[in-house]
Amino acid sequence: MFYFDTERPEWGAHRNHAAQAMMVGNIRSTVNRHNAQMMGNDAAVLPRDVAQEFDRQQVELMRENNLTLLSDLMPIARALAVGKIESIHRRVSDSGKAKRSLTGRTTVDIDKAGFDYDSTIKVVHQDGFGRDWMEMQGQRTEAFDALIDDQANSNRTVLESVATHIYSGALDENGKVISYNGTDATGIKTSTKVAAVDLDASGLNIDFTSASATAEAIRVAWVKLVAKLRVDNNVGQDITFYISADIETNFQRFYGTDAGDTGKTIMQVLKELAGVADIKVDRMLTGNEVVGLVLNSQFIRPLVGMAVSTVPLFRANPMDAYNYMTWANVGLEIRNDFTGKT
Repeated sequence: MFYFDTERPEWGAHRNHAAQAMMVGNIRSTVNRHNAQMMGNDAAVLPRDVAQEFDRQQVELMRENNLTLLSDLMPIARALAVGKIESIHRRVSDSGKAKRSLTGRTTVDIDKAGFDYDSTIKVVHQDGFGRDWMEMQGQRTEAFDALIDDQANSNRTVLESVATHIYSGALDENGKVISYNGTDATGIKTSTKVAAVDLDASGLNIDFTSASATAEAIRVAWVKLVAKLRVDNNVGQDITFYISADIETNFQRFYGTDAGDTGKTIMQVLKELAGVADIKVDRMLTGNEVVGLVLNSQFIRPLVGMAVSTVPLFRANPMDAYNYMTWANVGLEIRNDFTGKT
């Protein structure tokens, strides 16, 4: 839901997602009509095929390898109304204690579930681009190629801003974490609802980028990473791991031991461990950084108030520049349970 995809009917039919697409279409139509009236002809109107090209940029650019996690999270995103800043969900505790007897005359305890609430906020990611009005008139004969290139760069900037938010949280222009009603716009690295693992000497003492780290030591440490979610936090589903390109390079070594060479790389051996769904490279990560998560909305999901889209800005005079805004409205919801397990 980071872009408008007509091939996914369950998204297109979603009320909030459909409203987002309608909002973008209405803005484009309104500005185009105004420009046409102001210029007295269709010279100022952005052609339909150019607008479609803007939207297609989302699909083409999402495949870049520093947006790996962002792309994987798209299918589990939840569409919300753009005006909904904060999303609140309820957490429920366990309740009840069964007793056993032969006669059924044992006194039972009367219990009930407890509840509390957690919240996530969405923030706006935006960038702009534009061309002088005379330049735009000249480019009409060249299918607006330069404008589409401008939009591709702007689109990329917004996508990378969203990816940075997913990993590290959203900071305002003063470098402060954006907050609303006491809830911060945190990311995976900064959220208190994430199970952190120390890879330094005070923790697992493993450098996955180091050629001097033995294959056996890497495997032992990776098993502990899996156990952090599967054992410590009772997560029963398989984990997808995201690693830096530095780690990927080191994991290409063959997994050979004194007990016998498996004929496989370290990466292949780690992917075969129980509880590991996959290991992927994301260039948002650097050095000895690893992120592991279950791709299920039960645990984590983006909240999308506006898919990545481009809209024209209003022009008051015929000689004003043609300016556009690329934007998205996104939050990251990380869920833990009533007891704090995540």
